[in-house]
Amino acid sequence: MESALEGIAPITMRFWTGAQAKCRGRDHFKTGAPCQDRTYLLKRKGVTSIALADGAGSRSLSHIGAELAVESVAAAMALNFDGLSKGKRGAMARELYRTVLEKLEARAKEDGRSPGDLACTLLAVAVRGDRYLACHIGDGAIVQVTKKGPKVLSHPEGGEFANQTFFLTGADGEAHFRLYRGKLSPSAAGFVLMSDGSAQSLYRRADRSAASGCAAMVEWCSMASGREVSRALEENLKRSLSMRTGDDCSLAVLGKTELSLEGLNSLDQPRRMELLGTTSKSYDRIHRAFVEDLEVHGGIQSVRERAIRLEVSTSTVQRHRERFLWEGLSCI
Repeated sequence: MESALEGIAPITMRFWTGAQAKCRGRDHFKTGAPCQDRTYLLKRKGVTSIALADGAGSRSLSHIGAELAVESVAAAMALNFDGLSKGKRGAMARELYRTVLEKLEARAKEDGRSPGDLACTLLAVAVRGDRYLACHIGDGAIVQVTKKGPKVLSHPEGGEFANQTFFLTGADGEAHFRLYRGKLSPSAAGFVLMSDGSAQSLYRRADRSAASGCAAMVEWCSMASGREVSRALEENLKRSLSMRTGDDCSLAVLGKTELSLEGLNSLDQPRRMELLGTTSKSYDRIHRAFVEDLEVHGGIQSVRERAIRLEVSTSTVQRHRERFLWEGLSCI
């Protein structure tokens, strides 16, 4: 029985949209070096993960290390969201750090190189329902945006001298790997992850605060598709932020969208499917029918009764009910 969902009409649905962009810095254009920043977005089992890594400029394979790092941390945070959220913070930080580091070490061994050749910083955020996880090592910054405005969640960390920072593959990497976790307030709007290059424009070092533009980027993500916002971010990086630094620039943004069933139905199908994290048109149709049925008939319904009414299998109903809970639908 779905007794936990009794009497919950009408329903407000919470979704997360991710956008990402990077561009090569002026210094790399001059030398012909590739952009060493990487970003990655993953939606899996109700978790939306986004990550950003900045490859060390002096290391030949740091762009490869950055790519491995963002992919592995996003997957690890999605697959073990509950464990990382509930376990002892120190132990969970070590576990996540070592999971990512092992990927870089394995690639270095495969290529006959030192792990240090893949050195990079790393920033990541994962959200599910009303909970979040974040991790960070090195420079760059993670900003959390609420209705009150942007606030820095994780500040840049550098070494003893200017232009020094800490890398995943460094001897002291584990000691400088930070894990954050907590509950999202109702006013939470999203997150902005920025590399050191982008931080030159969006992070005020004088008072360790975030620029107001962070809130604008999160708002874009709440209103438009990730593809549209990513294009806008890339243009902004090329025309504005990259002009203020010789470094590569990258941004990764998460924005929250809250919709009623009527609001979801009013969107075009590609946008609905993006919010639902699916490429299946039938999934889109069935999930909306499931929510409508829940609003009309309430939660005291057996899975079998709901399946008969929706003309789908009981396993399909279970899957959409699970998705309903994962996405953190709030009921009024």
